[in-house]
Amino acid sequence: MNPVTVPAIDYAAIAPLLIVLGGACVSVLVEAFLPRHQRWPAQVALTVLVVAAAGLALLGMARPDIVPLCFNPDGRIVCPTETTVLYGDAPASGQPVLRQ
Repeated sequence: MNPVTVPAIDYAAIAPLLIVLGGACVSVLVEAFLPRHQRWPAQVALTVLVVAAAGLALLGMARPDIVPLCFNPDGRIVCPTETTVLYGDAPASGQPVLRQ
C-alpha cells in the first residue's frame, strides 16, 4: 500500500474564514452565558472585532508589504525583517502611518 500524501494547507489564505468561524463559536458562547441585558453590547463588540481581524487578514493576503502574514508553509511563524508595518497612530491628517 502506498502512503497517503497530505496536501499543504495555506493557512494564510484561509485565515479570514477561520477568524469568522472562530468568532461565530465565541458568539454562541456569549449568547449562552451572558445575561440578556449584556448580550447585545457584547455581540456588537465581538462582531466589530471579528470583522476587523478578518479584514486585516485579508489585507495581509492582498498587500503583504503593509500587513505581513508571518507564516511559513510548514507552519512556523517567521516574519521577514524588511517589512512595512501599519501602526495605529494617525497624525492630524487622519492617514495611518507606515514605518519601516
